[in-house]
Amino acid sequence: MPNDHGVAHSRRRKEARPTEILQAALHEFTAKGFAATRLDDIARRARISKGTIYLYFASKEELFKALLRQPVAHHIEHMTILLETFPGSMEDFLQGPFRSFQQAVFASEARHLIRLFIAEAQTFPDLTEFYFREVIEPGLAMLHRIVERGIASGEFRPTALNTFSQAFVAPMLIGLLWQALFDQYHPLDTDKLIDAYIDLVLYGLKGTQTCLDKENCR
Repeated sequence: MPNDHGVAHSRRRKEARPTEILQAALHEFTAKGFAATRLDDIARRARISKGTIYLYFASKEELFKALLRQPVAHHIEHMTILLETFPGSMEDFLQGPFRSFQQAVFASEARHLIRLFIAEAQTFPDLTEFYFREVIEPGLAMLHRIVERGIASGEFRPTALNTFSQAFVAPMLIGLLWQALFDQYHPLDTDKLIDAYIDLVLYGLKGTQTCLDKENCR
């Protein structure tokens, strides 16, 4: 019979396995695309049997969906919960949790996934719809709620951002695409991009300048 150490090690391996499978899948999907990637390739890279993948993911499609959700969805869920109990102003929320959210996305595998997702979106519309429902819609609802609360408290003035929450994520998409395509030629300082973006958003929402880079404010 296995000893306690062996049981604990086996349990840790099982807990880590989904992450290992997802990492292997990311490499294979990025290199070959969704259609050309086989579960056998992913299993070989993860050093497991193909059958082991089915213990965690029902199909290649479900594995790809899990990969798409991984870098962003859980951050949005956390932000949505935090927003409802946040004691400070919405400017504080944008300067704090929202800034941290963007930094976390830039530090994740999202830059690889966005290029892959754009390449596969037209061919696999079901995946596009899944991403919209699971990630985009909750994200837009959360962003709309930030503006709505700021307007209700008198902190923000009504602007087009109350209707077009997509504008909130435009710089993030630009940054991710830049990282995926051009970073090798001109590395992007994502922290400064976030600073410039939040400054611009707050200027629009408040009608006053809130420049973070005081030396370059005019």
